[in-house]
Amino acid sequence: MSPRRTEAGCWFFFEKPPQGVSQPHGTPKRREIGLFAEASRGRSRVRERKLTSYMRETEFRMRPEHFIKQHMLNRQNGIEVDFSIPDATVWANPTSPRGYAPVLPSLGNRKPSPKSPFNYRGNQPSLDGQRIMYFESSVELKAGRIFRASRDVQELREQWPTVDYLGHDGQRHKHTFDYWVRRADGKRVAIAAKPFERLLELGTLRILRQIQRMGIPQYADSVSVVTEAFANDDDDANAGWILVSRENYNEGEYLAARELVTNITGAVRFWDLLRGAPIPGHRRTAIWNLIDEGLLQPLERGRITDVSLLVPAKTNEVTP
Repeated sequence: MSPRRTEAGCWFFFEKPPQGVSQPHGTPKRREIGLFAEASRGRSRVRERKLTSYMRETEFRMRPEHFIKQHMLNRQNGIEVDFSIPDATVWANPTSPRGYAPVLPSLGNRKPSPKSPFNYRGNQPSLDGQRIMYFESSVELKAGRIFRASRDVQELREQWPTVDYLGHDGQRHKHTFDYWVRRADGKRVAIAAKPFERLLELGTLRILRQIQRMGIPQYADSVSVVTEAFANDDDDANAGWILVSRENYNEGEYLAARELVTNITGAVRFWDLLRGAPIPGHRRTAIWNLIDEGLLQPLERGRITDVSLLVPAKTNEVTP
């Protein structure tokens, strides 16, 4: 069974319909079923509950299939994962463990409501890990994580700045940017982070062009926008690994991994760098530290996995 997304934005599952859910005349036995957001008024609540419950069951049945697929891919690629329980619990072993510190409030100009039926709401750590940063969409969440993992971002703020601009109606309006970053070269950028469809619906692009023409030198040198093309799942996953690796940096493991890749001249598979490590989890963290510093880089763009090919950087100097 596999899901497919239609142009209407609804998820369909290819599966035999549950008992009690009638089929339209002339449809194949394995028909497409789904629960539309705008259900027809004539559909009974009982039928909706049956269909919703059935879709939940099919979703749960898919989860073991994901594990099976990953297991088969590992076998195909010669990756042998040890699922045995160790005698002692293996913890992360950072050289300088962080102590607890009270979380400081956000410095943003606005605080989104905690719940919404339309998009993601929540918060994540700031760049220095001392404050919280609010987000109100999956694009903002992923973009914030990618910004935090980037070595080019030296300062990061969310829900700031708020600027006045003259609209096409001749009236003064206010706009609050989702992010503000200061790059390593000193350039300041005010960023709107929204799904592409929302940019079109809200007319945000027109607002950003007006602000860019007007100029906001007191806040930023330029205005930009990021969508799901930038805040994609692959880069978000890589950023998550980088951030976790920074938290668990171990000097000894890092030096051992760096010595391991010193004599590598071509491409090497990520998994092969974990072979022979006393604790593969610690070695994995160290490899991600090398990727974070630019000493190792993937041969192709995309999500970095155990089968990804890594190549050493052209120089052994750590890029700022």
